[in-house]
Amino acid sequence: MAKPLLIGMALIMLMVFVMACGSAEESDTPEETPEQAVPTATAESPTAEPTEEPTAVATGEDTDPEEATSDIDPALVALADALAGKPGAIYIGDGNFGRLVGTAPGVTEKEDEETGEITIDDPLGDGNGMVPLEFVEKNRHIFETDYYRSLIDKAKLLDPTPLTSSGEQHDIQYACINRALLPCVLQIEYFAKNVKARTNGQVDFEVSSYPELGLAGSDMIELVESGTIEFAQIQPAYVGGTW
Repeated sequence: MAKPLLIGMALIMLMVFVMACGSAEESDTPEETPEQAVPTATAESPTAEPTEEPTAVATGEDTDPEEATSDIDPALVALADALAGKPGAIYIGDGNFGRLVGTAPGVTEKEDEETGEITIDDPLGDGNGMVPLEFVEKNRHIFETDYYRSLIDKAKLLDPTPLTSSGEQHDIQYACINRALLPCVLQIEYFAKNVKARTNGQVDFEVSSYPELGLAGSDMIELVESGTIEFAQIQPAYVGGTW
């Protein structure tokens, strides 16, 4: 008796599973409810997967209650919103990484004189002139550090230091490792240009690379200390054994 009973129970369970699958396939009819359209994951349907809600990664926003309710200066929030989607966008610790998504620095459009075709010169973005959410999420740990937060405070974005000089000229040679590397491109396309604009042309960085200057990375600390090089990008791996 036990064996027929077990077989009968197995057949009933199989029928329930088939009916559940059938309900999912016929879910296009208007009379059916969402419960009929989505099969429930059970022991009899091991391949059924529970539906997942969209995560914060998809929107660029976190839903951490502590971050969402953190005490942030409303003026800083307004500034972050104004800078959102453009070069210079900032993260203010409220979980909204979506503000950092947008146009990459250094993007220019070039038009072919013969065909009129416009191409995008994009040294820092995704090839379409954009910084996508994927890039931001991959490096979000940087924006969550105490060091990054200290930079926001140091920048005095809400109370910029006023420019008090005029008519001066300071040409500073900046040595970066290699022009082809992204950190160097960023210095050329964003840092140097913004410093020049912020000082009304009084401070101008002339960017050169180690190979162009005939310098070795291991000598860079000594060259900066002696004043031979005024400003330089230093790779720790090059100077690890210097001191």
